[in-house]
Amino acid sequence: MAVARSTSREDLFSPNLLSSELRRVVPKGFILRPLRRSDYDNGFLETLSHLSEVGDLSRETFESIFDAMQQAGNMYFTIVLEDTATHGVVATGTVVIELKL
Repeated sequence: MAVARSTSREDLFSPNLLSSELRRVVPKGFILRPLRRSDYDNGFLETLSHLSEVGDLSRETFESIFDAMQQAGNMYFTIVLEDTATHGVVATGTVVIELKL
């Protein structure tokens, strides 16, 4: 299985994995992209709190979890929808690839 690791430590995974077809259907004023380390400051946790209980997650804990997800390789694919006017995260979703026998 080929590993498509991120080209930077900022992105959770390589943005090249998001197809151009998928990017075309995103409404004007928004971009679809991988979760970034800097999204801690861009409203990711606030957006996530509308879907699930988040609790008081420190930057250190967020970055530790981000690093673990990134190092797992082709397992965690968290995408966000960013409002290009505010640079805030307005939606998020995750696909987890689970290895099974």
